[in-house]
Amino acid sequence: VMLTRGDWVYLTGLGVLCICISMLAFQIGIDHTNANLASVIICSNPVFVMIFAHFMVGDRFTKRKALVLAVSILGLIVAANPFGLAEGNTPYGILFMVIASVTFGLYTTAGKLRIARIGGIPQTCLSFILGSIAMLVPMGIMHKPIIAGIGMGNILVVIYIGVLVTGVGYLCYFLAIDSCGPSNASIAFFLKPMFAPIIALLVLLLGGRMAEKLVLQDI
Repeated sequence: VMLTRGDWVYLTGLGVLCICISMLAFQIGIDHTNANLASVIICSNPVFVMIFAHFMVGDRFTKRKALVLAVSILGLIVAANPFGLAEGNTPYGILFMVIASVTFGLYTTAGKLRIARIGGIPQTCLSFILGSIAMLVPMGIMHKPIIAGIGMGNILVVIYIGVLVTGVGYLCYFLAIDSCGPSNASIAFFLKPMFAPIIALLVLLLGGRMAEKLVLQDI
């Protein structure tokens, strides 16, 4: 498929929305909230997809979806517990996580607009590349390091996040959107909160034990 100028503008917009706005807000938010609460908030994006999809791709917003939206918002309030924030959670972090969730919902819905024409693999790859290039501009202006801190000790983690989590994960996600629509595909996010607290506990627990062993070895 020959990409038109409009396609390139569309792909750049998708990349900026995901990389420069949603994922940046996510990283800021997760730095100021606990992993389990952050996962619950970001995984609420399907409720926003339902709203955006109604206006952008003609996916009707039914009474059943309205009920799901109301229950999800109530669940978010209960999980965040704004009247008694758990240690590690801040209003600042929660705000950015909500921004990340809303903008990712918009990104998911917008991704449906031309995926049938462009294709899942080209759309995912090109939008991420263009979004990453766009992210270099504010990073350069703010004199933020681009590759500083990446070395042999963490290169495997970076590759895992880039190739499997971002590349394969988002590719499968957009193929699902192309197959069954944004509202249905985004429901997969509701499964993540069930696994995220368990995985967070295991990873942090094992990571803490490994760090403790390294310290003892140094001593």
